[in-house]
Amino acid sequence: VWAVWCSGSEGNRDVYISRMPAGAETFEAPIPITTAPGDQCHPKIARDNDGILYVVWQDRQRGNWDLFAAASSDNGTTWSRPVQVTDSDGNETHPAIAADTRSPSRVYIAWQDDRDGNADIWAISSANMFVDTLTSRLTTDVADQITPTIDVDASNIAFVVWTDMRRGRADLYGASSGATGWPNIPIVTTNSQQTDPVIAIDRDASVLHLRRVGAAREPVTRHHRAVDCHLERLGGARFRLSLEEPVRRPQLDDRQAEAEAMMTEVNQILERWIRHRPEDWLWLHRRWDRP
Repeated sequence: VWAVWCSGSEGNRDVYISRMPAGAETFEAPIPITTAPGDQCHPKIARDNDGILYVVWQDRQRGNWDLFAAASSDNGTTWSRPVQVTDSDGNETHPAIAADTRSPSRVYIAWQDDRDGNADIWAISSANMFVDTLTSRLTTDVADQITPTIDVDASNIAFVVWTDMRRGRADLYGASSGATGWPNIPIVTTNSQQTDPVIAIDRDASVLHLRRVGAAREPVTRHHRAVDCHLERLGGARFRLSLEEPVRRPQLDDRQAEAEAMMTEVNQILERWIRHRPEDWLWLHRRWDRP
């Protein structure tokens, strides 16, 4: 497990990295990646199929926010000299990074960019540590597009998802490198705010997973479903997240009976989880009124 973070007072932060080796339960001593004057923050990390680690962060040593990156080919022991990835006179912030499956890997970075006054999403890719690059502007709408997240699938297609204000509220839009011009596709558009997306691609199953923060302001209707999930400890710092099939609201004339039927199903799922791994559960109040 790898962790990257920034530490220090605002205006004088540096980027650090640490790892927890397989089988260990604590992280090793942190290693500084940046020591330059100025402010370095919001780091993100990626690892390619050859085991090379890449870290990107936003850096203010020129007075505005640029993106810098560094790489390590010896499991994080030593790091390359930081490379400047972007150099506009605007601010490039909130980077996200991913590497494809090729050798050498093509590394993709997406970020939020205000060079035209509003925030847009841009992306850059390189197969030689950003000596030669391909830069793409993903959005051109006059509204703000912010906080991108990125991953690459088994076919080496990069997917980017971001928060988008073009409809006057926060929606989620996305684009992929597999289509010419990175056409923007609405992913989650509701009457409430959808923000802070994170994506992860299961390359074996070719499935893209999306996590987001959503404000559920719409009234609950018969079309809404509840999804039960639970986290199971596998040992050390390893966990498994399991999702159940959606609990569908029954179509009854009695709202109270509908609620009772749904909660009965939820409690049956909970009972099954507890019987499977009773040692993982603790209640500090009387959860059931009888054995």
